[in-house]
Amino acid sequence: MGCCQAKVVPEAEPEPIVPDESKRISVKKKDQSEIERSKRTKYEKDLEQFKLEELQKEIEKKKILEEKLEIDEWKNRINVLSRNKQLEYHVLSKKINDFRSTEELANYINNGPGKNDLEKYWMIFLWITENISYNTIGLNSGNRGNNDADSVLRTGLAVCEGFSNLYDEICKLIGLECAKISGFAKGINYEIGDSFDETNHAWNVIKVEGKSYYVDSTWSGRQDNIKKEKNDFDPYWFMTPPNIFLESHFSPEIKLHRKCTKEEFEKMHYFRLLYHLCGFKTNQIQDSFVYANSNPFCLELTSTEDCELLVNLKEFDSNKKINDAVIVQKDSTQLPIRYCLIIYADSNRSKYNLEIFAKKKINSEQKMFPFLTSLVFIPSNKEMKKNELEKLIPSYNLTFLDNKIQLLSHKTMLISLDSQILSMEFKADKTIELMANLKKFGDANKIAGATLVQKNPINSNILVNVICPYANKRLNLSILALNQNDNLYYEFTNFNLIFDGSPEPISFLTKYSSSYPCFIYEPIFRNLNTNTNYKFKFYIENAKVVFFTLGRKQIFIDESETNSSMYEIEFQPNQTGELNLCVKYAYGNTYSFLCQYLVDE
Repeated sequence: MGCCQAKVVPEAEPEPIVPDESKRISVKKKDQSEIERSKRTKYEKDLEQFKLEELQKEIEKKKILEEKLEIDEWKNRINVLSRNKQLEYHVLSKKINDFRSTEELANYINNGPGKNDLEKYWMIFLWITENISYNTIGLNSGNRGNNDADSVLRTGLAVCEGFSNLYDEICKLIGLECAKISGFAKGINYEIGDSFDETNHAWNVIKVEGKSYYVDSTWSGRQDNIKKEKNDFDPYWFMTPPNIFLESHFSPEIKLHRKCTKEEFEKMHYFRLLYHLCGFKTNQIQDSFVYANSNPFCLELTSTEDCELLVNLKEFDSNKKINDAVIVQKDSTQLPIRYCLIIYADSNRSKYNLEIFAKKKINSEQKMFPFLTSLVFIPSNKEMKKNELEKLIPSYNLTFLDNKIQLLSHKTMLISLDSQILSMEFKADKTIELMANLKKFGDANKIAGATLVQKNPINSNILVNVICPYANKRLNLSILALNQNDNLYYEFTNFNLIFDGSPEPISFLTKYSSSYPCFIYEPIFRNLNTNTNYKFKFYIENAKVVFFTLGRKQIFIDESETNSSMYEIEFQPNQTGELNLCVKYAYGNTYSFLCQYLVDE
């Protein structure tokens, strides 16, 4: 029987799995949606942050503008009152002995030329500051005397309580609103960091046209019972803006200023009134301590009035001044005026006193620099490298002597050099003559042959060339200008130089003064070698004969065919000695030395 073979039925191929495209698209859309939502959320947050920052800027701008308007109003008010000579004459024509009682003084002022409450408040202030002396002897001895209004008028002596009592009494007798308040003040013996346990001062609050103002006749007083000479009258403690007044005065009784606690007042920095009157601003001073994050450290300020600054860094304990520790860099080419204090401080000391003085440029004849403020300076041990220095110090348009001299070649007063040779160019009036001296810090002697000053005959710009003979040491470059009245040179600025490299033993030629313009193009270095060919080029005006002397030899130099003041020659010295460039301005035997080289083997 035959075999029967089973029929093999092939298995059906599995159907391919077709991905659900709708799901994939759905997931993709979901992912894209999440990304878009995330982007939108980030954009909204960024936009919200941007709006918040812009709002803060607008609030800050508004605050600055309001402060400026308030200060301008204050200054204008004082200027108007101070110029009213009718008020001044009436007040100052009667002295303390002319009145037997406060009623008589009040009647005299009330019946004077004052046309309104403001002028009468001012007249009382003016009379008290002129006629009442501060009782310094009584304060020091502890016997302050009687400070009620009648006693003060009778004796002419008072401490702050007496000043404010008399001011309050006269106001009330006239019918002017006034209050005497006691509080805390950062007076003459105040030191940064002091706290106040008991009230130590008194002043007044007045009301003009419905608005209250502070008045401190004590701090504006012109005399005490020790000094023979009167102080200059300071009118600006009359109706001082409250937030400025708050820096030095605080009372829990009456607060016209922003919200502030006694502890906040104690930490608040006290700028003298001049700081505000000149429109000084800085965002680097939050309290009385400045914490440096580099050495040197830059502290920037601006002002609306052009001022000259004097800055001292002193040892904190001994108060001994540290010489050459601060460079003042200034840009007065636009408003606001910019100042940068470049401060060097030894980090081995934990802290220093930083004192800043300022005087208005319009008072340039004034010898004294009034005090602006004092800070505690905490140094840093982070020494700055050359590339860091260039980023640290801001670039300024540097001008000097009432903008008569402008530095064209550099933008900072601290110059870090790659090359040993520094070339500076100043734009100046044709009448200005400059001189430069280079010194090591702590050494009064100038470094010989380190500077060469010449006036460019083409554009009258003054070129100052400097050789830095020391590496990695701060050098002081003084720039002096000739005073035409006494024919003497006076320093008007100085720069700090640092050369980061290996110095060569080189120096500039010796250049003498000349009757007519003379400019040495090349060579400008003192030392020449025998058997080396040099190209000499000079500009000499009004010369008849130009020649070298080397020993007994004379080598004559012809003028250029294209320029009668230009002299060029190629010359190879063949002997050692002094090579002198000489000129005759008239034919004959008389000649002058213009410059001198030294020829070595």
